[in-house]
Formats: sequence, structure tokens, C-alpha cells
Amino acid sequence: MNKIFRPFYLFLFLSLYGVSTVLAQSNGVGFQYYQSLIYVHVKINNKPGLVFLLNTGANTSVLNTQTANIIRLPEVREDSVEGTVGYERVKVLRIAKIQLGDARVDNMEITKRDLSKWPAPDQKPLDGILGTDFLRQFYVTIDFKAHKLLLTPKKPSVKYLYNFPFEMEDNIPQMNVKLNDSIRIPLRYNTGVSLVGNRDIFINISYDTWRKLKNLDMTLTTESYMTGTAVGGNVYLPVVQIRSMEISDFIVRSPYVIIQPEEGYFKRPDAVGFLGNNFMEKFEKVCINFNEQKIYFNIPKARAANIVVKKPINKSTRKRT
Repeated sequence: MNKIFRPFYLFLFLSLYGVSTVLAQSNGVGFQYYQSLIYVHVKINNKPGLVFLLNTGANTSVLNTQTANIIRLPEVREDSVEGTVGYERVKVLRIAKIQLGDARVDNMEITKRDLSKWPAPDQKPLDGILGTDFLRQFYVTIDFKAHKLLLTPKKPSVKYLYNFPFEMEDNIPQMNVKLNDSIRIPLRYNTGVSLVGNRDIFINISYDTWRKLKNLDMTLTTESYMTGTAVGGNVYLPVVQIRSMEISDFIVRSPYVIIQPEEGYFKRPDAVGFLGNNFMEKFEKVCINFNEQKIYFNIPKARAANIVVKKPINKSTRKRT
């Protein structure tokens, strides 16, 4: 198992000032899908064509230091972000508008950080990270198959049969799951987690969760390791295959857990693990409804064999949302 994992995770304690949205997109915008990450072109003030990573695991958007210096945005204060292995001091900037396709937010604060070592497609530099301070203003539909993104101020007309309920914790979507029919934990949906394409499903858990799983099943052993880059430094992560993960009306058979070390954020007793696009892409298209706090989807005909519906909907009586 030779895979690359990069947890772009947790940008906390920063604020959103002023919101203004514009017309809905009719056909959406295309995105590049690279190592399970979604890259889009964003316009900041009058500067178009900036390459941004779409990241529901960041509650505050980020602008690369070099890009910010070119645009010459004013700094309003300093703050800190908390990542997988520690804190980092950052500058906070004020922007007049930030726009993705027809979706726009005005008068917003954004952090400035060095993103030069973060991956981006086509060897291009990464200009920024688009977090939930922007995304939560819209209904966000991600079409993994067509590589299209649709942001609308009104609920899309597409009919979905299933959903994953979530809560907004630190302005990041968080869902409840059960591992190996025994351990109940919350997991955040983090689209900023990089993982080389794979049919298997990977989730990230705290070391405390791993201890509980191990205590209940001593046969669980580390199969391999992944390397990652996070806020604060590099991490080396054990990978273990478990029996199952139960989430809403679905059971995922034989997923892999990636065990986070007890460092930085994951040293906290309330640390929460996460799953990424490696899981959501299996449903081909999902709609994140921040108002109802649900992720809607349908089941593709050629769904992964390791995802099983607990209670299939009766076609004669099913309700559509």
C-alpha cells in the first residue's frame, strides 16, 4: 500500500465580516480533481484565475503569502491557526470580494500563509484555500464524475433519496459514525484531505479511538504507514483495516483507519477525526446543504461493493427530498 496522504485540517478562531451573494450558477463551474482534492479558479477583488483548494475542513479561507503580496491586500491583525501537529501564527487580511463562478461573498476576512509546499495540479502554485466561511453561504453540489461544482443561494431542484445528517462544529460539517459495531465517534467531512485515488475507503481517527478499538479486538494490527504534511510539520501515520463503519443508513465494509498521533490538535481529549472525498466520491454527486445540515446524495448503479444500504428505500413508497 503506497499512498500519499496530506491532511489539510483545521483553521480555527477567525471571523467572517459581511456577506453578499449573487445569482445562482446555471451550469456550475468545472474543477480539477487531483489526489482526491478539488481545485477551482477564484477571483479576489479584480484578480481572476487564482488556483484555490476547496476545503470544508477549514473554517477560514487562506491566501498564499506570495499571492497576497501581489494583490497588496491590507493586513488587519494577527491570529493563529490550529493544525494536526500544532499552531501557526498568521496574518489576517480584508478583501472586498471573493468570487467562484457567479457565487460571491463581499467584505470578508481571509488569512495569509505560506502555501508554497502544498500540492496543486499541473505544477502550478496554490494561491489559496476556500473554506466554510465562504462555502456555507451556498448550497454546494459536488459532481465527482463530471468534475463540476455548483454553488447556489437557493436549494437545487435535483431529487435526492439519501442523506448524511451533520452538525456544524467550529463551522466544519461533523457526522456521527460507529466503528466495528461498537465505538461511536464523530467525524468531520474534510474535502482538503489528499489521498491518491483508490477504491478502498479511508477515515482518520484519533489515537484515543484507536486504543478503544484495539482493546475490543486485539487482532487489529498496523498494515502500513502513510506520510502527510499538515499545519505545523510532517506526520507518519499507521494504517489499520477494521471490519466496518456505520454511517446513517449505510454500512461500509472493511474500511481502513489512519491513526493520528497524539500531537498538536490530536493531543486534545476532544479531538475529532475526519473523512474526505475518498469516501464521498463513491456516491458520484453530493449536495452539502448547510441550512438543513445534511449531505444529500443518490446511490449510483455501479456503487462500490463495500458500501451497503442497511434499509433500502421501497420504490413504491419512497419520498424524495
